[in-house]
Amino acid sequence: MKVGALGFSLILLMVPLAGCAGSDTDVNVDISSEELQQMIDDNKDDFLNNTTVVVFQEYHNNTTIVNNNQYDNNYNNNTSNNYDQKDTSSSTTTNYINGSEVGYETYVVRLEWDASEYLPEPEYYNPRENNFTVLHNISYDHNADEFVHDSYTLPCWYYHDVVYPVSSEEYADNTPTQYWNDSQYYYEWWSFTLSVNSTILEILENYAYDVEVTSQCRYENPTSVSNILQGSSEYRIIDSDDSLIDVDYSTAPIFFNMTIPEGTAINIIQITNSHSYRYLRPSSSITFPISGNYNYDNLQVSPLQWTINGEYSTECIGFASVVNWNYCGSQLYGGWDDINLEFQNIGTIYDNSEFTFTMYYQLVPVTAL
Repeated sequence: MKVGALGFSLILLMVPLAGCAGSDTDVNVDISSEELQQMIDDNKDDFLNNTTVVVFQEYHNNTTIVNNNQYDNNYNNNTSNNYDQKDTSSSTTTNYINGSEVGYETYVVRLEWDASEYLPEPEYYNPRENNFTVLHNISYDHNADEFVHDSYTLPCWYYHDVVYPVSSEEYADNTPTQYWNDSQYYYEWWSFTLSVNSTILEILENYAYDVEVTSQCRYENPTSVSNILQGSSEYRIIDSDDSLIDVDYSTAPIFFNMTIPEGTAINIIQITNSHSYRYLRPSSSITFPISGNYNYDNLQVSPLQWTINGEYSTECIGFASVVNWNYCGSQLYGGWDDINLEFQNIGTIYDNSEFTFTMYYQLVPVTAL
């Protein structure tokens, strides 16, 4: 660079001298090296002060930096971040800003859980496990001047666990049904398979529809059996006309909690989730299968229904932009204070529900004014 500039200076100095020579004769400039160096030294400052140098430099910038100084001081250390999560990890995305290297750390939260983590196991009403008591052979004792009777207490499974004959094609699956739905083969089963005595046989047959028996042993509507632990309808606010006026998710179970520190905003990159479950599908003719093995429908898989901080909105405002990230696009949220986010399950939860939740996000430093 210095040699080129000096050479260019020399040419400029020589041009005026060329004007002093004639066109028909050779031009000879008799200048010693010492005199030439002196001329360069005497004129280089004036040349440089009156010369404009344009430098073209190309670079690519696809990243926006918010408060780069705060990033350098706070963001790399992550000393103020507070998380309550089951499984998190992070990676670093490197960007180049004006020739400087800046790393935005990308975090991932991966959660897997089921209904048992925050809700109790359901208590199913199974009348087969009950007992019933009847008063039999009631008579009047004239000598004692009182009514006398015999009291019998028997298990309800007598009315549920019938075993069909092998030759019965219509009951080929051998699925037991309660007596009140189909009493065929019960008398035969009591008599020959169980070999109950005549008194018990008489009681089972004659008292089957008495309230003492049905109140303990009969399941009135097996099709209403449900394995729902918590329904989404519980969060609805209904007016006097049974019309929906609002929802309140404040009591919905929390599955993840995190805090966005003051001076930091969250940027959601991607969220994926799932809810898999099976409906309980009892037959209209079955009270409860033997040994409590319920009949479940095919596996269902749907998105997890969730919200943040007990509220839900379809707008792209505030933390709703986190919940609705898929159509709100990339938006920053937070920075003006420590902000706690409680992620809540607002959907229907079954006794066999299994959930997954994966969130990729960045924490971007900002300055609150």
